[in-house]
Amino acid sequence: MCAQEQSERVFAYGSNLSTEQMTRRCPGAVFIARAKLPGFALAFVQWHTGWGGGVASIVPDDAGVVEGVVYALSAENLHALDGYEPTRDGSYWREQVTVMTVSGDELEVWVYRGHVAAEAPFAPSAGYLATIVDGARGHGLPESYIAELIQSADGQ
Repeated sequence: MCAQEQSERVFAYGSNLSTEQMTRRCPGAVFIARAKLPGFALAFVQWHTGWGGGVASIVPDDAGVVEGVVYALSAENLHALDGYEPTRDGSYWREQVTVMTVSGDELEVWVYRGHVAAEAPFAPSAGYLATIVDGARGHGLPESYIAELIQSADGQ
C-alpha cells in the first residue's frame, strides 16, 4: 500500500493520534501536519466494548477548538478506516471539514464524528485515554490542550 497514491486527508483527534494504531490500521499513512479544528469540542459520546469505556468524537461548540493531526491516506486505506470508525453500522459518519495547520494553511480533510448516545457522556478507559495522550504528545500537540483533555475525561 505504500506505493499507492496518498490522495485522501484525514483529521485525527482521538486514538488515531497514535502513530502505531494508524500504521496498523492504514499501512502507508503519511503524517502531514498538526492542525486545529475550530467550532468543535472533543467529547466521549459512544461506549466501546473493546476499549471498555467512552470513545471520542467531536461535537459542535462555537468556542471550542480540537487539536489533532492530518494524515494522507490511500483511498483503500480510507475505506478500511471506515470500518474501524464504525461508519458501516451507523455509529459514526465521515464528513469534510476545514482545518488550520500550525503553519497557517487551510486544508479540506475528512473527519469522523460519532452520534451522541442517549446515555452520553461516557468516561474513557485509562488505556484509551493513554492512547490519545501518548499520540498527542508524540505529535507535539500543546501540553495545555492535553491537560484540558485529561481534565474533561476525568469529568465524564
